[in-house]
Amino acid sequence: MSSEMEPLLLAWSYFRRRKFQLCADLCTQMLEKSPYDQSCS
Repeated sequence: MSSEMEPLLLAWSYFRRRKFQLCADLCTQMLEKSPYDQSCS
């Protein structure tokens, strides 16, 4: 996967590939930048 991929799509890709820790870490980073973003909660 490319690191230039949209962060939410990258998190979804991690989730679908059962890489749950990477998905959670990426969602945490997105929520730290924008705490009211409901797309990754």
